[in-house]
Amino acid sequence: MKCAIINHHKGFVKKLNKFLQKYNPTIIDHKKLDISKLDKFDFVVLSGGTLNLRKEDCVKKEKEFFKRTKKPVIGICMGLQLLAFVEGVNLLRLSKRRKGLRNFRISNKKGKMFYDHISHIEKCPKDYEVLVESYGIINMIKHKTKPIIGFQCHPECSGKFGKEVFDLWVKKLIKESN
Repeated sequence: MKCAIINHHKGFVKKLNKFLQKYNPTIIDHKKLDISKLDKFDFVVLSGGTLNLRKEDCVKKEKEFFKRTKKPVIGICMGLQLLAFVEGVNLLRLSKRRKGLRNFRISNKKGKMFYDHISHIEKCPKDYEVLVESYGIINMIKHKTKPIIGFQCHPECSGKFGKEVFDLWVKKLIKESN
């Protein structure tokens, strides 16, 4: 299995690359993204980052990819925000940076996930459903008809629990896309 990591220049990309080693990751700079080359990967991960998403040209190619792909896509932190933003959802700024381990519960699994962000999505995009919401913030979304999910947290920085949850969703999304 092979995955592409679209790098949005967050410091965690090296950690994300190591976290995804069993999926043979390839890091692709978002500025050099050629969406036609994403067809050779089994799934795509959108890294966190500090992009100004309001600049249309910075996410134009990714927006095009989301509309046509049937491949699994997993957004992490700003990656979740990007998924929502291209669907017309506004981003809100927190009064202070949210950083550290926080409780996270999905289905019958609960543990701690690492967060490091200053923005969050205002609401769930219309073609998505909220899977996890806590502390007044949407923490995980899933597209209703496509194999696309987004985490507001950083599973790659969340130890064994983060790995378990991430791997479970990779399996589900791969199965859903076949």
